[in-house]
Amino acid sequence: MRFELAGEKDDGELRRLLKETAMAGRIALSAGREPSYFGALKAEGFLNQVIVARDEAGAIAAFGTRSLRRVFVNGKPEQTGYLGNLRILPARRRGSVLSRGYDFLRKLHSDGKTAFYLTTIMSDNRQAAGLLSSGRCGLPAYNYWGEYVTSVFCAASAPKPQKTDFEILQATPETLASVSDFLGREGPRRQFFPCAELSGGSLGGLEAENFYAATRGGEIIGVMAKRDQRDSRQLVVSGYGKLTGALRPVYNLWAKAAGYPQLPPPATALNCCYVSFAAVSGDEKKVFSALLSRLASDWAAQGGELVLVGLHSSDPLSAALAGFKAFKIKSGLYVVTFEEHERRLAALRGRTPHLEIATI
Repeated sequence: MRFELAGEKDDGELRRLLKETAMAGRIALSAGREPSYFGALKAEGFLNQVIVARDEAGAIAAFGTRSLRRVFVNGKPEQTGYLGNLRILPARRRGSVLSRGYDFLRKLHSDGKTAFYLTTIMSDNRQAAGLLSSGRCGLPAYNYWGEYVTSVFCAASAPKPQKTDFEILQATPETLASVSDFLGREGPRRQFFPCAELSGGSLGGLEAENFYAATRGGEIIGVMAKRDQRDSRQLVVSGYGKLTGALRPVYNLWAKAAGYPQLPPPATALNCCYVSFAAVSGDEKKVFSALLSRLASDWAAQGGELVLVGLHSSDPLSAALAGFKAFKIKSGLYVVTFEEHERRLAALRGRTPHLEIATI
């Protein structure tokens, strides 16, 4: 088995393997990266490295990504890492592939560009969580950082906006700088909130029309953005566990009547958007809820079906989702460290973690 960094010539094979190796759970999800794996990878960081293990014939038997991104750590911008897309073909899951892959990652890590990495593992995937957090085979330390909850709801069934003492406005190119300033003030309150760069009429890679601002007395008090990635990153329901699959018809009858998301047939790509850059002054829940309702309403008007919003279970804004009829997908959030950086862990506690759902 040979370990190396993948290149553009591997794009098609990586896309195929990612699609064929679903994330296990009651609902098996696979990731589509059409038309370009490396093009889609840009959402995960400004620097992306794909580690591949090749068999004797040169075919890819396993792979994973190391990405670097700029986020706020303890209130200050810092370069951090993200580990994602770990896939090993079933026939290669025994043996030393995993440990050798992490040995290769350790060599990349020696560039000193980040002290730690974030990653998530679906809570249903207990086998992967147990193995990766075991510390065996020379693996780095997977430090559990709490539960990360993805809420999936139907855009058309979102609560209708209520009368408030603030208004929700769609951003324009002229107001985007004010949105950027707000995120620069509020974002650092969250641990790992992304540093959004204002460049060429876009913010964090999104045009002004994707941002919504809540204003009170002319001042911005909340921001939220809509991210549509269907043209580059698809989320596909590839199958179901035995019990979930058997109950799906009954559940769907109830969900349709109650306004909850239905479970689609296997091999269905979700018609969804992701909530990004969500920040609210003082964690005012009615502001978060109003922003989300407006975003969902506009998404439904555009023909969108589902909205995905990700929050850490300790985030006080989670309570604002009570009025949304959402299906919950739970994952474990981990801070991954090599030995020389484990002393930093204690300093990372104390702030509510934030992770952009569209970048994992």
